[in-house]
Amino acid sequence: MASLSDTLAAVSALNAAMGIQSPSGKVLLRRFEVSLGVYFDDLATRVRAIELENLAGRFPANDETTLPAVREEVGRLVQGPITEMSEDLYLLLALWLARGYETASNVADRRVDELALAGSEEADATGSVVDEPRLPEATSYAARRSAKLVVGINTTTRGIIQDTIATGIKDGLGVPGTARLLRNRLSDMSITRSRLIALTEMNDAMSVSSFERIRSRGVAFKTTVLSDRPCPICIKNNGQGPVPVDQLFASGHDRTPFHPGCLCALVASRGPKGKLFS
Repeated sequence: MASLSDTLAAVSALNAAMGIQSPSGKVLLRRFEVSLGVYFDDLATRVRAIELENLAGRFPANDETTLPAVREEVGRLVQGPITEMSEDLYLLLALWLARGYETASNVADRRVDELALAGSEEADATGSVVDEPRLPEATSYAARRSAKLVVGINTTTRGIIQDTIATGIKDGLGVPGTARLLRNRLSDMSITRSRLIALTEMNDAMSVSSFERIRSRGVAFKTTVLSDRPCPICIKNNGQGPVPVDQLFASGHDRTPFHPGCLCALVASRGPKGKLFS
């Protein structure tokens, strides 16, 4: 029979495949990112059809006193397509966050079992992608979080477009120059912004799920698994080693992600003296 140290070594070897860093986490993240990219591409098509760049021909260039009026007009014009696509945004967010939540719950369960059963056959802690969420907690979390995200994403989207047109007019780019600037900003939304939203929100869903599952199983300690490019905040939190499950990390967070774009994973852990359960 394997010793406790052998079992913990096996668990440590699996750490690199936890949370959003796991094969299943990477698949979910990529699918989520692609779905968001398609959404922003569709929104961009509708926004370009409004021909907001023509406002550069209506408002005087280099006159900052007109910018509040520019922003108000742009906000009014883009509100229609943004509102029309809100349901699509909500549905795609809810779908992928629920899948991430349930996948992480299953992975957390397997890790706790592996830690608890010293000497047992090595478990698979990589998890699997859940096609249809089954846990009520998963759909409940996804619904709440998605409703909040839609408001925030829509507000930011509207602000980006308003700032873009205002910049084109303020800098005297004219209709062609403002059109190019708008195309570039809309393209960035479907690539860079989609990536950041997908990464941060998928990790949040998986971390919430892991944290709640760890607590419900009565595990006494938690720790983090660093990404391959950790920031100083993540390194400091991880450097604490296992901490009591209800204690905050050094950054003031009770779980990952510790910042937008954070790839660190939250996992159950034995305490300094080998204690697992409360």
